[in-house]
Amino acid sequence: MALTPGAAVMRSHVVSVSALPRNLQVVHKQGVSTALKACSGAAVVGICAAVANTSRSRLHRRCTGYVALSASTSGSLVEVVDAGPGRGFGLVAPMGADAGAVLCDEEPILRKPKGLPASDLVALVNQLPQDKRAKLLQMAATEGCPQNEAGFHGEDLTALRAIRTNSVALPDGGGAVYAIGCRANHSCRPNASLRVGSNARLQLKALRSIEAGEDVLVSYIGEGDLLRPQARRQELINSWGFLCDCDRCVGPDDARGFQCISCNEGILNLQQSTSGGTRWGPCDCCQTVLPSETLDGAEQEWVQHASALRPSPVRDQMAFAMYKGLIAALADSPTSAPAADGHWVPAKLAGIAAEEMIRQGDGQGAVQAGNLVRRYVHRTLGPVASRATAQVTCIEADAAVLAGEYDEAEKLYQSALLETSLLPRSADKLMEQIESKLQALQQEAVSSGVEGALSKSEDVHVLAVAA
Repeated sequence: MALTPGAAVMRSHVVSVSALPRNLQVVHKQGVSTALKACSGAAVVGICAAVANTSRSRLHRRCTGYVALSASTSGSLVEVVDAGPGRGFGLVAPMGADAGAVLCDEEPILRKPKGLPASDLVALVNQLPQDKRAKLLQMAATEGCPQNEAGFHGEDLTALRAIRTNSVALPDGGGAVYAIGCRANHSCRPNASLRVGSNARLQLKALRSIEAGEDVLVSYIGEGDLLRPQARRQELINSWGFLCDCDRCVGPDDARGFQCISCNEGILNLQQSTSGGTRWGPCDCCQTVLPSETLDGAEQEWVQHASALRPSPVRDQMAFAMYKGLIAALADSPTSAPAADGHWVPAKLAGIAAEEMIRQGDGQGAVQAGNLVRRYVHRTLGPVASRATAQVTCIEADAAVLAGEYDEAEKLYQSALLETSLLPRSADKLMEQIESKLQALQQEAVSSGVEGALSKSEDVHVLAVAA
């Protein structure tokens, strides 16, 4: 059965999912003609969002009347919606999206050169076409520094605040505001990222598979800070004028955990106790709880070690030594150091140590350290594309080169390259490094005259230890 744009589909209890074109989106309405059947059963629920591959109970909660279909002409896979009390507007993916999908691709409604004075910025806004100016004024606008806003009132002040709140950094050092992408709300466990190209076009990309009707969320802070504790994240997010209430910020601190001494399998994360203080646990396996004084000292010691790492010629060697010491301490007693894959300190040390082990020719040790990082990222951010996991995949490729497994190395480099293509421009340096290693590997294959397998040579072997 073919469905045309605008067709009401709740007249029937049977609609084929395959009949719904991908360029149609679901629109929910309330209080409409009784000639259309109300949602009253599971069979009808399937119609409510037949394009959605989600649970029926979820679809039923979203349906309050009938569903109609309308054609999407923008090519965007997201919609701007009311995000709820105190949250303004946000984005959802009505039909869901696969990992890596471009959710929207748009030009800026405003570009501002680097260092442009506020008065000139207001003049630039007032020169915009009326439709673009209206879109800008409708965007979130948090109060900024009074000194920078002095002398501005009304729509001029609103425009300045909207630009400050929503501006995305451009490669040339300036900034830009986008009508759709900038509507994405923040989460410390994002499912999408904003990536700006050299032409100032913005792409909103899915970092993992997104369910139909799911909120599309990005991070307003860098990935390195996303992997840090709650207090650090809230300190940075506060500059946007709100406190994050995502699931990572309202529950136990998943960046601060110790291995359970009772079952030796679970993790005890730091959280607020009912008495107003803090406690470690309960364990995510056996529900053991420990008072904060039991583990606070050990955590503080290792945080001081990690904080002492500063850019220097010996930083990587220091991190490697700390990592080996931490693993040895955990083998002796789980309470003497934070959990290897449950705390930001071991993850930081392991990431640096893995690269150092590649330079030392220890591919197996590097892979083990990289796996620790991968588990930590999965525990905190979930199964998403990330710079940290792309770096781990690159390390695995380096280790494959060291082992002479050049075909496997090529596949891993390509996988890491694909993952970095989904990330913000902050991952571009890593992308360039991976591209360089992959190109050198492929060139060696061509020069050696081997198709489908790379000959082992000193030139290829050096790829793994290249900076």
